[in-house]
Amino acid sequence: MFTALIGAFVLFGQPAQPPSTSQGTGNLSIPFPGTFVSLDTARSMVSFQIGVPTYLPRAFAHTAVRVDPSYPMGGLVYLIYSSVPFDDNTTMADLLGAGGFFIVETHEPATDPGPIIEAVVKEQAATKVTINGNPGFSAGNQLHWWALGIHYAIVSPFPQADMVAIANSVAP
Repeated sequence: MFTALIGAFVLFGQPAQPPSTSQGTGNLSIPFPGTFVSLDTARSMVSFQIGVPTYLPRAFAHTAVRVDPSYPMGGLVYLIYSSVPFDDNTTMADLLGAGGFFIVETHEPATDPGPIIEAVVKEQAATKVTINGNPGFSAGNQLHWWALGIHYAIVSPFPQADMVAIANSVAP
């Protein structure tokens, strides 16, 4: 299942289709899908190992995990980091506007990221990146990479160098 982040919005598309700029930037005024759970509970609800960053560019007083176990291919996980409190009604725009960020993880074992990365780099002026030896791309406020059948994406207000540092620190 291909998961594309267009602009700063999480959009769930069809398998192995590269994103298109004609899809727009999406709607950041929606809350995060899924349910708040502990990290341990989330790990028991999805079919893949959840990676957590060991590096953050600054301290975050509030962290949370949201999980949607019904998402195809074994579940969808959001790791949310914020300096201000948030709840079920907090939108993606609220989080990013307050200087927070999130990481999205989903199991995509059959996805070959090569064609996706090439299409995004060509169509959206993205930059290829390598995270711990794994392929990915950076475009605007997003960084995507694939490792061991998992698609990771960071959406943040941080510079690319900080997103790469966070990504390089993600480990199960």
